[in-house]
Amino acid sequence: LQEDPSNREEFLTKRMNLPVTSLETSVASTEELLATKREMPYLLDHQAIGAVDLSQVRDFTAVGLLFKIEEDYVWLTHSYVTKSFVDKTYGYSKPKTAINGKKQFAPIKKWEEQGLLTVVDTPTINPRLVVEWFVKMRDGYGYNLQQIVMDNFRLDIIEPMFIENGFEVSRNGKFEKPAGYRVEALRNPTAIDSFTAPKIETAFANHHVVFGDNDMMRWYTNNVKRRLKPDGNVIYEKKESVRRKTDGFKAFEYAMYQSNQLETVDESSALDVLSDFW
Repeated sequence: LQEDPSNREEFLTKRMNLPVTSLETSVASTEELLATKREMPYLLDHQAIGAVDLSQVRDFTAVGLLFKIEEDYVWLTHSYVTKSFVDKTYGYSKPKTAINGKKQFAPIKKWEEQGLLTVVDTPTINPRLVVEWFVKMRDGYGYNLQQIVMDNFRLDIIEPMFIENGFEVSRNGKFEKPAGYRVEALRNPTAIDSFTAPKIETAFANHHVVFGDNDMMRWYTNNVKRRLKPDGNVIYEKKESVRRKTDGFKAFEYAMYQSNQLETVDESSALDVLSDFW
């Protein structure tokens, strides 16, 4: 129960008929978030599940690849943000002297310099940037990307772009081709919260989540609160509606939803096999 708080709530609410009320907590503790700051392992030999959160194209959009290495979930991610939003909300274009002494909710400039995000000077984030990122990961860097999971927002616009680049898009999880590059659009993204909560929170509790040197991803996750509904199901919400963005976490959640499709590779066993050839 310490490792998976969702089980405690489900047991009390659904099995004992004792609803737990007013229970809102963070997805991960400070200690658990700090434990995600580990060196990124070598990823090219591992299968990846891609994910994208397109729900708010006027401010933030997040993309990423999820890998499973032994018991660890490794998340490689990038974000796109509109200049107008980060100017207004975080003082992106202001000199540092102008924000001294004031609480900085998100160091956008610093994260941009670290390559964690791209600032676009357009009213909305062009979905083609999303498709181009996945194509670059697949064809440019050579990651073993077979499937992408996304919400259904603006699907009609982005679907032709995926098809142009060899992806098959499905709205119901069924694909015509037996194999290939696939994009699964979730019909009701919020409905997966209760399904993924035990998996996500157990991974955090056991320090099996790796974000690498990516404080922006830790910021995304820290902005999420988990709320228990009267029926005993968990729902993920923002702690604050405007400044505390959660796009990176939602993309991570979408990938975790299909993480059972990732082939788990035991690196020590793989090294034993390779040693036979040395």
